[in-house]
Amino acid sequence: MIVRQRRSAIALRFVLLLCTADLLIMWVDALPRVPVATTSPYLTRRPHYDQRSFRSGKHNQDHKSRLNRVFRTTERRLWGAAAITLSARGLIQSSEPIRRALYFWTRAGPIVVHYRFTQWWLRNSDKEHRNEVYGRLHDRYCEPSLEIVLHLQGLFTKIGQVLSARPDFVPTQYVELFATVQDDIPQWPYDEVEELVRESLRATQGLEWDDVFESMDATALGCASIGQCHKAVIKSPWGDNYDGGNTVAVKIMHPDAESRFQHDFQVFRWLCRVALPGWKPILNELQTQMMTEFDYQLEAENLDEVRGNMLASPYAKYVTVPQPLHELCSKNMLVMEMLKGKKFGDAIEDRLSDAIGGNPEAAKDFLRKKRAALVMGEVSDGDATDLIAHGTALLEREGRTSLLSRVSMAYKLLALHRHVNRSVQLMLDVHGHQIFSNRIFNGDCHPGNMMELTNGKIGLIDYGQTKRLSKQESLSIARVVSELGKLSVDETKVAIAMRELGFKTKFDKDSVLTKYARLFFDSDDEAKAEGCATPQLYLLKLSTMDPLVIVPDAAVFTARMSFLFRGMGAMAGDPIHTSKYW
Repeated sequence: MIVRQRRSAIALRFVLLLCTADLLIMWVDALPRVPVATTSPYLTRRPHYDQRSFRSGKHNQDHKSRLNRVFRTTERRLWGAAAITLSARGLIQSSEPIRRALYFWTRAGPIVVHYRFTQWWLRNSDKEHRNEVYGRLHDRYCEPSLEIVLHLQGLFTKIGQVLSARPDFVPTQYVELFATVQDDIPQWPYDEVEELVRESLRATQGLEWDDVFESMDATALGCASIGQCHKAVIKSPWGDNYDGGNTVAVKIMHPDAESRFQHDFQVFRWLCRVALPGWKPILNELQTQMMTEFDYQLEAENLDEVRGNMLASPYAKYVTVPQPLHELCSKNMLVMEMLKGKKFGDAIEDRLSDAIGGNPEAAKDFLRKKRAALVMGEVSDGDATDLIAHGTALLEREGRTSLLSRVSMAYKLLALHRHVNRSVQLMLDVHGHQIFSNRIFNGDCHPGNMMELTNGKIGLIDYGQTKRLSKQESLSIARVVSELGKLSVDETKVAIAMRELGFKTKFDKDSVLTKYARLFFDSDDEAKAEGCATPQLYLLKLSTMDPLVIVPDAAVFTARMSFLFRGMGAMAGDPIHTSKYW
């Protein structure tokens, strides 16, 4: 607030200074002019005043009249400028969208310009030099970028979540820092949250707080871009027909979250025009899908549907989806079953720490190096060799070189490797079942939406952004995946299936359509074979061969699911072909 007031005061002083300068200029212009006698053609002659009128005082009267006009004109200009400045100051202070846009551009603008200039500057440089320069650039700007996200929250937090889940697309410096916004962003004050709960109960159910709740934890279980979740205990009879007992999770939407997202999308549209022109179609689809999250009653219905699908599926013994309590839900509040466990990534980190002797920092360091290797396309495939090598080096540094220590650690690490691979394969199977059998799945799937529960199951949460496929869309994707999964892939058949799905390229080449199909729905093997370290680089290469003109919406979200689990498989050292599972 103090900074904003100082900036407004500086702006007002600047306008007043301009007005003062304007006044001085007008005064000089109003001064009586003395005749200039000169014969030089290079000097401009002043107007020649009538000497008789000057001596009679008529000129002084004209001068006074002119000064009066100067004063009146300057006064009007001064008050007008002050009014404009004060109005602008009031508009900025009273308009949250303008304040947010100004905050974003004053801080993100220089970062964007520096990256664009570096891109131009390095256009003819070798790969090693580019990596070195970009590495310094990422180190410099990752923390300021995180500060922008955490300050603005809203859509910026959601974008941060998406980026943190893509170590194969996003520099590791940003992935590591943005991982903190999976659901660890600053929470709203508890008293405001409690008041929102009370208002929701009164407005939709006609109930008071004491009619429903025994207690609610003041510390949030997690905070996201739209709302935050708190653990609570409910009274009878609300939990009598509910499988989760009297302990629930209460999800509260932040005030004005929906309008804030709408305004933030306008800021991102300008960013796309300036720095990311190819992202416009992706942003349009993201906005269409994301704006469905602002109705928790709809999310409760999605939870019910997905939960019923999972209970009727072959994966009922392995997967849990929380049960909503519809009678307590509203547009701004969701009450649901409390799942006991940890985020999948946190659980793996804890298991790794335990396997290498209870050293959480060493576990974080290993996973950080794995993410960096994934970005550079240097992840090893198929075994736990690098995992065991890292653990062995750690034991040697700590002086634990006995055979028993080595064997015990190797056994735990191999068990962890198998556990992670089985978990990733299970989640890939489950989501494939949702896509092709149920035709409804999580449209915002990321590691923060998957849990490892205390009962050994996988918990799937957060179905606010749910994607639904038509029967035709599901069948079209299935045809593409089926053709890719054959031992001998027929490019013509794959290309036909891609066209039926809705893909269109500029030159309509069968061979390139098949490459796009493999990239979107199968594996990264072909990208690596052609010298592209990441899927993003391979996509750019394909765009130079035959650029995409149309990418169907159904393909975007299904491919996003494929990329996610392929990235998780790569982190675990297990190269995944989604066509083998789907």
